[in-house]
Amino acid sequence: MIKRSRFAGTWYPGTKAKILESLAEFDSKASGMRKLRKKPSSGVVPHAGWVYSGAVAYEVWKVLASSKPDTVVLFGGHLASHQRPMLLLAEGFETPLGPIQIDQEVTNALSSSFRFKELREEPETWAPENSIEVQLPMIQSLMPGAKIVVLLMPPRDVVLDVVSSLSDVLRFYNRNPVTVGSTDLTHYGPRYGHTPHGVGPGALRWVKEENDARFISNLLDLNALGCIDEGLSSQSACCPGAAAAAVTAARLNGSECGELLTHTTSFDVLPMDEPDNFVGYASVVF
Repeated sequence: MIKRSRFAGTWYPGTKAKILESLAEFDSKASGMRKLRKKPSSGVVPHAGWVYSGAVAYEVWKVLASSKPDTVVLFGGHLASHQRPMLLLAEGFETPLGPIQIDQEVTNALSSSFRFKELREEPETWAPENSIEVQLPMIQSLMPGAKIVVLLMPPRDVVLDVVSSLSDVLRFYNRNPVTVGSTDLTHYGPRYGHTPHGVGPGALRWVKEENDARFISNLLDLNALGCIDEGLSSQSACCPGAAAAAVTAARLNGSECGELLTHTTSFDVLPMDEPDNFVGYASVVF
């Protein structure tokens, strides 16, 4: 069964024409990116509505598209530490740009090599997951023909074993993959029940220069367990397990460090009055 996206028309545009218009705008913003130290194979993207973080996520997808991957591994999931890793077993998704297929060969091999909670197409086993679905039109546009593998990752060290198994499977099937973890950063303000520094400009500075910055530092250092620990203890990432998985995949592929492309917040993108409720976003490649 092909799953229709639940977020078209809300978190991102609902028609092909409007999606392509937004992607063209993102591309024009990304055209001035600095030259990277090396060609990356992995990354971390935000997953808010496109009006807030679409341009930030697009930077990573644009860079990774130069590898012309045949398989895109998407790590996401708003999971708790006690939950099992989840693997999506379905034919694929459909967005206003058309269908995008699951890499069945890789997914089936992975499902037999590790104990997952397997997510099939039935509604009761697959809740809408914005960390995955808002990325799909970017993949479809920039990497046409690429298939996907979808993994939801809990914030604990089991991600190291899952990604190791995944790496073996991708190598066995001679894939040319890219791997991407999807997470937003600090959710700050009364709306999120997190106001250790009150509200206002001082709170915004603290989030960007301290709380988000510590998590980003773990990303850049390829410290997978540090991402998990920091994300949980400081509430600086909503999907630290997904970020840790991307970091682990990057390490296994020979990366030694990450490069930060953009770090911003929803308030910086769309400022209203004073900063009280806002979310951090970063784009990182490895």
